Amino acid sequence: MTRRRSDEMSAARALGLGLAIVFCTIFGTHLVLVLTAAAK
Repeated sequence: MTRRRSDEMSAARALGLGLAIVFCTIFGTHLVLVLTAAAK
């Protein structure tokens, strides 16, 4: 595996991690809002 190839792999992994964090944050916020609305 060349150096450039490993750099691309790490960049793709970082991008995937960022997307996962954003998705979890949005999903978590939505879930809290739904639970709060249901509790009222």
